[in-house]
Amino acid sequence: PAEGTSVRTHYAFLVREADGSVRSSHETHETGLFPENTWRALLERVGFDVEVVEERTEEDRVPRLLFLGRVALESLSLIHI
Repeated sequence: PAEGTSVRTHYAFLVREADGSVRSSHETHETGLFPENTWRALLERVGFDVEVVEERTEEDRVPRLLFLGRVALESLSLIHI
């Protein structure tokens, strides 16, 4: 991963089957970590109007941001059959 812009997360699962046997599985997910301005610019570059909505929470943590990307129907290229 690029330094400071992505994160790699490893997941390990133990699954008990109906017959009582246990199997293990491993997955790795790599996801991007970008500043808000980068997300906005990337979404706008591909034609979205971007709105950022802050989550409302009563939990003792920083609220998360939701990026809404909207595109007008008339600006889509539609294929006619």
